[in-house]
Amino acid sequence: MSKLQIPPPNKPSPPKTALGKKVLSIMSNVSEAIHLVGPKIMGEQFWKMFYLSIQDIIALALLSQISDWIYLIILGHSFNSLAECLEIDSLSPRRYACFIMVASDFCGWILIAGRLIGRFLADIIDINNKD
Repeated sequence: MSKLQIPPPNKPSPPKTALGKKVLSIMSNVSEAIHLVGPKIMGEQFWKMFYLSIQDIIALALLSQISDWIYLIILGHSFNSLAECLEIDSLSPRRYACFIMVASDFCGWILIAGRLIGRFLADIIDINNKD
């Protein structure tokens, strides 16, 4: 049997518009400055751990916002808190949909927090074991 080979990731195509080129230039400059300053302030190991955790936070927060946008498109309303759910008529299906959406968002944030704490603890243990 042959090993499963993963193809190399595709490199994004360069921007074609002037605005795209300007945004790419700004993002590259900011990223370069952050990567030069971060390791100097925190040390190489801790900076890597911190940077990866921030990337996780941003990615998972964006994923949680996608569900809110879908709810907004389907139901025409974005539910953000249990207080909003309690203001809806008790016999309305929207009330129960609201409870489900708020509970799923809450569970999603618990998942994000647990992942970040777990990653942080694993990286701290890894750093301590290397010393």
